[in-house]
Amino acid sequence: ELSDAVIAYDENFNVLIFNKTAERVFGVSVETAAGVTLGLELASDAKLKRLVQVVFPSLAPTVIARSEQGAYPQVADIQFDDALLRVTTNRIVDEGGKTQGFTKVIRDRTREAEILKSKSEFITVAAHQLRTPLTAVGWVFQGLKKDATLNADSKMLVETGDLAAEKLLQIVNDLLDIAKMEGGKFGYEFQTGNLVAFLDSVIQGAKPLAKQYNIELFFDAPSEPIPLDFDAQKLGVAVSNLIDNAVKYNVPNGTVTLAARQMPDKPYALVTVKDTGVGVPPEALNKLFT
Repeated sequence: ELSDAVIAYDENFNVLIFNKTAERVFGVSVETAAGVTLGLELASDAKLKRLVQVVFPSLAPTVIARSEQGAYPQVADIQFDDALLRVTTNRIVDEGGKTQGFTKVIRDRTREAEILKSKSEFITVAAHQLRTPLTAVGWVFQGLKKDATLNADSKMLVETGDLAAEKLLQIVNDLLDIAKMEGGKFGYEFQTGNLVAFLDSVIQGAKPLAKQYNIELFFDAPSEPIPLDFDAQKLGVAVSNLIDNAVKYNVPNGTVTLAARQMPDKPYALVTVKDTGVGVPPEALNKLFT
């Protein structure tokens, strides 16, 4: 038995195919569905209502398009009070390319959506629980750094611990950002600022990591400021991740160069991160943004 429900109907909306999984998803037997002519008026029939709403999505409570309008296959998520269905619609065409009907493959994503929601909730709770003690640990190391009685070895241990606590706190904050993204709450707060000064602060923050990996950082900055509207927190995450990767996947005594340029006659700037590291294999390039 197929794990997905499959239904097919002709250009007059006469049901041609209705598999066993469709029986479970729609609560309609094959015998009932076979030969039925689907129409808007059947939406008032409690037994056929959900099936009609899938065939005519404009009747459904909530529809989220996952494909370009007019292009086939059409993919959409249809949200009901008690279910989430991923519906893929394709045309049945004859040899001349004329549409003879449609097929719909319906995947019940209700359980999957519940698991994803539970995962996001767990990440959020765990991250919040971790952030409080990590902040306290950071304060302890900050206090120890001010202790003038520490010898050189102790100071190095404190510096290492402070850096590790700061990195852990950043990972926790990243987890919270992921949960916000999945919940659709990862908004932006744009403010006007000097991009050059902002990038300089980012690269200054990366210097302890570069020192740890014996990598030299350079900032190829323009002589003039670059005034732009940007979200400093979100852009900081993006640029820091690029610099972190450039440092960690470099060679000993390697270099990382951050550069910024105002694009001529354009309302935006180009920011690049170059390194002397191993690079990305050609076969992995298509996965960079996944």
